[in-house]
Amino acid sequence: MTILTSAALLPGLANAEIVDCPKGSELAQTDDERRPWVCVTTSKSRDTGLSTEKCPKETTKVITTNTYGPFRCALDGIDPSPPGTMRFTTNRAPGRSGPVAEPGSGNIPHRGPPRPPKKRAPPKPPPKGDFPPIERGRRIEKRAPDPGALPPGEKDYFTFHAPGRVRFDLPKKWQIVDRWTASPPTVSALVDLPRDGRQIIVRVTFCRKDPKDCQEYDTAVYTESKATPPRRESRASFDGAAARVFAVPGESRIAYVKVPDGYFMLSYAATAELYTRYSPVFERLLRSFKTK
Repeated sequence: MTILTSAALLPGLANAEIVDCPKGSELAQTDDERRPWVCVTTSKSRDTGLSTEKCPKETTKVITTNTYGPFRCALDGIDPSPPGTMRFTTNRAPGRSGPVAEPGSGNIPHRGPPRPPKKRAPPKPPPKGDFPPIERGRRIEKRAPDPGALPPGEKDYFTFHAPGRVRFDLPKKWQIVDRWTASPPTVSALVDLPRDGRQIIVRVTFCRKDPKDCQEYDTAVYTESKATPPRRESRASFDGAAARVFAVPGESRIAYVKVPDGYFMLSYAATAELYTRYSPVFERLLRSFKTK
């Protein structure tokens, strides 16, 4: 009787090569069936998830499944193994043959004495509201919220003005980034949420015709329309300029506003539970948007 080893049952399994992302990069999933998994750079100064960012040498811009920053720079020539890939080693237990799964590498239990279960902390109760009270003994103290984390009122805005180019309203107490000094010209207003560290952000970017750091208008609109998850598309007009608007309900909105010498990108992103609450900030930006 012939005994088949695991290597014989699964040809090439013992010689399977596991490819990990090198230092300075991380694993990301894309919409491209030819390269479903890639290694993307993690440098914040060169890779922020915007379609306007220019990728460095030996990298290629790809669209990932991350809706908050879909555009990333993928390392060329590296096809990493997807998560959950079983890793095998040539180490064998005495009297046994075939590849042995490394402990913790997949769903196959390791060969050896059973490991003690990991101790996990009990789950925390869900917070009530955005700023839950802190219980100390029998007395409850309410934590004062950060003013910047509250939806601004009508008087809590200022007008950002790039002379000769554009003006629009932004919240006074939000953090203002870039201030139209980057390439392409960009300004962002954001606030960090104390609950989970994620950000609420509105951003305006201008891309000139035949840009070096931006896609052409038609290409940018087409790429957005094919992104995942599917976008809801509509048409609008801001300050007399035609626009294409894309939205992922509960996550993000972005408007591509076409002007004679290029186009503007007006975007908004927030956490699902606060998306509707902070939408008026983006609506105020759209209403106050004026070119030149």
